[in-house]
Amino acid sequence: MGLPLLTVDLGQLEPAFVDLEHKLLFRGIQKCASSVFHQLFLKLAGDECYDEPPYGKSAVTRLRDLPSTSRHEIFEDGSWTRAVVLRDPFERLISAYLHLIRDTPYPIALRGQLLGGTYPQDFGGFLETITRSSTQIVVDNVHWRPQVAFFPTSELFNAVLDFTHLHDEAERLLRRVGIWNEHCATGWGPGRSLPFLTSASGIHTTGAASRLTEFRPYLGVIRTLYEEDYALLASLGLHSD
Repeated sequence: MGLPLLTVDLGQLEPAFVDLEHKLLFRGIQKCASSVFHQLFLKLAGDECYDEPPYGKSAVTRLRDLPSTSRHEIFEDGSWTRAVVLRDPFERLISAYLHLIRDTPYPIALRGQLLGGTYPQDFGGFLETITRSSTQIVVDNVHWRPQVAFFPTSELFNAVLDFTHLHDEAERLLRRVGIWNEHCATGWGPGRSLPFLTSASGIHTTGAASRLTEFRPYLGVIRTLYEEDYALLASLGLHSD
């Protein structure tokens, strides 16, 4: 059974990827496997270079490309799968910091631009730069923007995947919608010889999950900054530190 006629604004969902053939919508959130799912939708769209960095590629269909009536039908039709990946906010922020600020090939000038002109030397300085009194994010970037800001309500999704168990949960989902065997069982990673979402087939992997110990003194601050994200994960029964 589909959702009742929508009264919510779908503006936050306009960037979502849509595959009409398999009736699959995916709302990407940066540092929640969004780039590799972008690559998957490029593969579904027939892009022969799907496993290259996906930025700037326009082959995929997004929700904003559809007529208004079609957009709402996706959320009212129970045969559609509407998916999102959510991640522990602590791990996600550490991953963003490692990817964009510390363990990155990006020049210092670019890193400073991401932070409003200031380049911090450590994680504590990074937090001070992006927040006000460690209670509010004031330097916005999609890589550390709270996850709740990417959609009006989680009730619009009927497939919420936990980043902690992403490979298994994504495989079950993609098998159910008829995508796995043809597009995901192989064709990824070195030599296109691995399944989708194996560790060697992703991009921007930082190993954040195994590197949290050095950042744990900041966990309390991060819990305050991402209070709504933590509440959302708890309401959905998803893992968080």
